[in-house]
Amino acid sequence: MIYEYAIEPEIIIEWSKNTRDFREFFDKYGLGSPRIFSSFPKGKPNKLRTYLLENGPDENKRYIEMVNYLIKSLVLRSGNCSNEKDWVKKVVHESNQKPFGVVLTNTSLGIQRSVTLSSMYDLESLWHHKDQKSIQRTSDGISSVISNLFSLSTKKIVIIDPYGWTSDFIKQIQILINDIKMGRINNELPKVIVYFQKSKKGDNPNADYVSDEIIKGLSECVENFTIDVYELTENDNSDEFHNRCVLTEHGGVMLGHGIGIKGEEFKTDDAVLLKSEIFYKKWDQFVENNTFEVVSRSTTNI
Repeated sequence: MIYEYAIEPEIIIEWSKNTRDFREFFDKYGLGSPRIFSSFPKGKPNKLRTYLLENGPDENKRYIEMVNYLIKSLVLRSGNCSNEKDWVKKVVHESNQKPFGVVLTNTSLGIQRSVTLSSMYDLESLWHHKDQKSIQRTSDGISSVISNLFSLSTKKIVIIDPYGWTSDFIKQIQILINDIKMGRINNELPKVIVYFQKSKKGDNPNADYVSDEIIKGLSECVENFTIDVYELTENDNSDEFHNRCVLTEHGGVMLGHGIGIKGEEFKTDDAVLLKSEIFYKKWDQFVENNTFEVVSRSTTNI
């Protein structure tokens, strides 16, 4: 439900000159939206910021605000070996090596997943993405809404599920981790963090068991990888541990039933892309300032 966007710098400059386009920019792009900016043609946020400011209009406060905003949740793209100076020629070369989610330009480039500024609002345009989706409760259904979260992340993949200790959950997370290198545009692998809830009956396995079971089903090609598993319980200062979601530095998706599935195609679930305020709330509750009591924890480096 999220996509890496390469946007021609001249378009961002033009948007900064128009109040409507300027406001829409913050609503339609960045964390909380399906459209996450690519670090292309640079590999790091600070280098992209410098590149955009050096090639942008001087003393344009709107443009500077847009640049500072877009670098907050970048998809980090490595490789980038083209010697071309021209952005358009460079993006064509890069797209032929590793396709972007969407490339947005002023004129048609004739490459995969390319959209022009004049055609992006067309009915069948690639620019349109769903932020809510009904999926089948199968492995393919789950992957259709969170696979990009896995493949684009280089920092942390956070999976929050009260029943993250069940065999159904473990089986699906094994599938997702085994496929984590597919279609990657950066060789750096993220840490996977799992949070599950201690059963009210106290009869669920602990974090060590869950971690060991996950690792048993991983392929030999999964290496240089860290899995961190937490068993949590509510306390007087915490919210209820109820919602199931997957979070990364690029955003999050909430799933009614979580990622544990039985492969029953006739059953469905609803996936919802989290708006930024809900994402930050979940990230703070679990990752930045864990408000729950830790019952057990297991960290494994593969």
